[in-house]
Amino acid sequence: MRTSFKHHQLRTMKQYFNLNHNPDAKDLKQLAQKTGLTKRVLQVWFQNARAKFRRSMHSRDGSSISPFPVVSSTSQDEQVETER
Repeated sequence: MRTSFKHHQLRTMKQYFNLNHNPDAKDLKQLAQKTGLTKRVLQVWFQNARAKFRRSMHSRDGSSISPFPVVSSTSQDEQVETER
């Protein structure tokens, strides 16, 4: 189920995110009390915020990191030749 955040909740979470991207259990408890959200909802929000932050950093740099190495056809052919 998706959570709809109120403006004051988002403001509080974003302000904290600007200070610390990885809140510990104590910080999550304080944020939960302040926002009225569960610790789990806050964990997921911070996880998503970190992912969004990383994506924005990669797109800003113009770089993209692929989980798979790029192999050209010539390097594959050379590799096959070497393995024979």
